[in-house]
Amino acid sequence: MNMKQAKKIVLIDSDSTVLKILSSNFKTEGYELKAAFNGKDAVEIANSFSPDLIVTEMVLPDMDGTQLCQAFKSDERLSNIAIVFLTNRSEEYAEVAALKAGASDYITKPIKLAVLNLRIKNVLAKKSAILAADNSTIKRDSVVFKDLLIDRDSYVVYKGDKKIQLPRKEFELLFYMGKNPNKIIPRKVLLNEIWSGEKSISRTIDSHIMKIRKKIGEGYINTVIGIGYKLDY
Repeated sequence: MNMKQAKKIVLIDSDSTVLKILSSNFKTEGYELKAAFNGKDAVEIANSFSPDLIVTEMVLPDMDGTQLCQAFKSDERLSNIAIVFLTNRSEEYAEVAALKAGASDYITKPIKLAVLNLRIKNVLAKKSAILAADNSTIKRDSVVFKDLLIDRDSYVVYKGDKKIQLPRKEFELLFYMGKNPNKIIPRKVLLNEIWSGEKSISRTIDSHIMKIRKKIGEGYINTVIGIGYKLDY
C-alpha cells in the first residue's frame, strides 16, 4: 500500500502486549499507526495525526470508553473519525452504550486477526462511502454497504470514487437487498417486490443478479442455493 494513501489508525490500550501485537498486525496490513495507553494521550495524538480510525479498549486508565467516544464526537475537528471498540468487556449493556455513543463497531476479545482486519476494512470502506456522499450533491435516500453507496435519488451506485449506472430493475434489486443486509431474501420475495404485477420467472432474478455482479464485482451478493440471495458482510 502506498504510504501517501495509507489509512491512519490510533490504537488505544493500556496493555503493552496487546499494543505490540495489534501494532505489528496493522502495520503489516499497510496502515499508518500511532499508539496510546490512555484516552487523554489519544485525543492529543488525534489532533495532530488526523486519523481515519480509532481502535480502543473500553476500559482505559483515565476514562471510560464511552466518555472517550463522546469526546471525539463532540469535537468538530475529530467528529468524523470512525471509532471501533476492541475490548474485554462482553456485557450487552457495555456494547449498547458504546454504539449509542457513536461507535462504528464493537468487537470483543479474543478475536482472530484475519476477522479483525476484515471488520476494520468494512468500517473504513463504509466511512469512505459516506464521505463520498457528503462531498457530492447526493440526497439521503441511499444505502451504504461495504464500499458501495446505493443512491436511489439518482439511481446510481458509487463504488469508492467510481460511478456505476445500473438499469432500473438491476438498481432496484440491489437497493432492496441493501435495505436488508445479511438477510436471506427468497426469489419469490424479490419477484414480488421488484416485478410486482409483471409477468416474470425466477430465472429473471438470476440473470439480473449475474449482470449486477459483473458491474459491482464479486464479494457482495451471495447465492443461497435453493432459496435466494443476500448481501453478506
